[in-house]
Amino acid sequence: MDASCKIQRSIHDVRLTYKYVSRILGTYQIGAFITITVIQSMGALGPAKAAMLIVISQLAAAWLIELFGLFGMEKTDFTVRKLLGMAVAVVGIVVFQWE
Repeated sequence: MDASCKIQRSIHDVRLTYKYVSRILGTYQIGAFITITVIQSMGALGPAKAAMLIVISQLAAAWLIELFGLFGMEKTDFTVRKLLGMAVAVVGIVVFQWE
């Protein structure tokens, strides 16, 4: 085996190690955190309110990702219509919470 093959093999080994370590340390912990927070919110708020809050949070995160062009997404312009839509959804949660 010549030197270039050894270098390519070691680069491949490093990439595989990085791939699996980053998955273990990153993805699974984030998934566990999301699962724990969903379970706790279901217990604290009830299923309907927790589900509404989860959906609104996902919509807000998606809107911010588009607004700032994060993660390679195409940047979109700020629109009052989307802000009002988010505000209406939040007001809906508040009204639903009000007893």
